[in-house]
Amino acid sequence: MPTSPVNSANFLRGGGAMGELTRAYNWDDSPVGNPEGWPQSLRTTVSTILLSKFPMFLWWGDELLQFYNDAYRPSLGNQGKHPQALGQRGEDCWPEVWPTIKPLIDRVLDGGESTWNENQLLPINRNGHMEDVYWTFSYSAVLTDSGKTGGVLVVCQETTQLILAQKNVQQSEARFRAIVEQAPLGIALLSGREMTIETANEPMYEIWRKDSSVIGLSLVEAQPELRGQRFIKLLEVVYDTGEPYFGHGELAQMERDGRLQEAYFNFAYTPLRDASGTTTGVMILAAEVTIQKKNELVLQQSLQREQDINQLKSQFVSTASHEFRTPLTTIQTSADLINMYLAKPQPIAKPAIEKHLGVISQQIKDVDELLTDLLTMGKIEAGKVAFHPRWVDTRVLCQQVIDSHFIHQIDGRVVQLLVEGVPHTTFLDEKLLGHALVNLLSNAFKYSRNDPRLVLHFTSETVMIQVIDTGIGIPASDLSSLFQTFFRASNSKGIQGTGLGLVIAQQFVELQGGTLTVQSEEGIGTTFTIILPNGAPELSEDIDTN
Repeated sequence: MPTSPVNSANFLRGGGAMGELTRAYNWDDSPVGNPEGWPQSLRTTVSTILLSKFPMFLWWGDELLQFYNDAYRPSLGNQGKHPQALGQRGEDCWPEVWPTIKPLIDRVLDGGESTWNENQLLPINRNGHMEDVYWTFSYSAVLTDSGKTGGVLVVCQETTQLILAQKNVQQSEARFRAIVEQAPLGIALLSGREMTIETANEPMYEIWRKDSSVIGLSLVEAQPELRGQRFIKLLEVVYDTGEPYFGHGELAQMERDGRLQEAYFNFAYTPLRDASGTTTGVMILAAEVTIQKKNELVLQQSLQREQDINQLKSQFVSTASHEFRTPLTTIQTSADLINMYLAKPQPIAKPAIEKHLGVISQQIKDVDELLTDLLTMGKIEAGKVAFHPRWVDTRVLCQQVIDSHFIHQIDGRVVQLLVEGVPHTTFLDEKLLGHALVNLLSNAFKYSRNDPRLVLHFTSETVMIQVIDTGIGIPASDLSSLFQTFFRASNSKGIQGTGLGLVIAQQFVELQGGTLTVQSEEGIGTTFTIILPNGAPELSEDIDTN
């Protein structure tokens, strides 16, 4: 760059490094001549450029000689164009882009309007090689003192880093969206506290049972069934606190096939943040695990049932052992006493022997009933219970049960039979119903000291049979388990029983289309209620529980 002693032109004062270079430049040998002879318009424009903190550039005169300031200098690179660009002809400085920018310069020089270009790509040679450089710039006319266009002022800003950053963001977004679209998990991006759906992939649409038409809607608008469920509140908490939330196997009510259905999900709610760290939305990652969860629940229920059965079996073994051991011990004791009395005189021995033979007979009867219950439960579980219904006079059947089983109680108690309504025949299996009644009445005698009542209530559609006692009652906590196999109420210890009778009775009643229910209050008494329909269903002659 040609130089000369620093001139004393006041309008070139200041301007930093470019001001110093401009003052030191040998303008005498250039087409514009010594600065002292420059027109006022050039002086003012150059002074303005040098003092400005914004990138500015000037082409002046027919040769389009160049002036620029410190703010513009970085755009020329560290080697190649600076400092020789100062005072250089535009065409010599910018051969690589001259075909592009010269028409814009000419338009301004010819009196046209100023130009404006935003983020314009103009590759230039700088730093020893061609670089893609983006500019936002304006070309405007600089008038001479006579009012003619003397040059072109360029006010510009290099935007290369901004454009590259935007491209990186776009590429990152494109890569992210590709990942989202190809991910096997359901993914959705929600913006704002309103949880507006910005994007979602196919697995998420499948979970929602929706399509891309939900984009732009809030999550509640897209899935109104979520109102009142905890998930919207969880999303808001994640948005407000910036803390993620992870759900495992959580239950949701989802609208599917026109109705709400239970569905289980593993999911994560993760806050989305901008460059400043402010939460702007929430990302959802979700996988439906309904089938796995239901299988897990079935397995848990099966394991629980197995544990319950094992517990009941243990209880049964303990109870059955006791129930068998007690009569056998009594029989053995009676047999030993009979042997002892056989050696005594007949007047003394006979009454005692007869007494103990009666005890043995009763114990054998009890063991036989226990074995009968066990065999009956085996038939029920195997579905081998025969069912032979016919039209039966229910009142007569009840009286027969009383006469055959409860007419000769040692303590003198009797069954009080009450009939309400007009008696009529009922289509049932009298053997099975009789067995159920014997069991219920036996319990009424066993757990009460008063006379039990057997109440029949006839209507046109049903017959209701109630067995009522005023005995020890059943604890409220035991009522829900009363009809489970081998279960016995907690207050029945010391009273003979296996926990099978009520199960058998319920099965026999239900086999006939009826129901057996219980109401009880501990210390007050118990009422068992059988309700049987009057109609005769179309049944085969022999029906089993299968």
